[in-house]
Amino acid sequence: MLYLYTDISVILSHPESINVTTNSEVEFTCVAIANEIIFFINETSASDAIIVDKGFIQLLADDVNDTTLRRSLTATALTQYDNTEVYCLALIVVSPTEIKSIPSD
Repeated sequence: MLYLYTDISVILSHPESINVTTNSEVEFTCVAIANEIIFFINETSASDAIIVDKGFIQLLADDVNDTTLRRSLTATALTQYDNTEVYCLALIVVSPTEIKSIPSD
């Protein structure tokens, strides 16, 4: 069993807004102190079939160092994607034995 504990994840680099020509390939990158990064497109996970079918591809994450992860999302710029929101969520997933204490709010 895994517990999700996200208070200690930190996004170091958010996807940035870009202007590109139609039909060019775009890449959004997120860097975080985390062990999982998930992209969202207009509030839908990039791994959702609807998003994948539109041509958005989450690339495999790679380690920057022992605590930092980088992940990119690619897509072809099409006019119907104008004003599309792209953002990432950084998570730290730990087992119960790794949780020493969880601060209370």
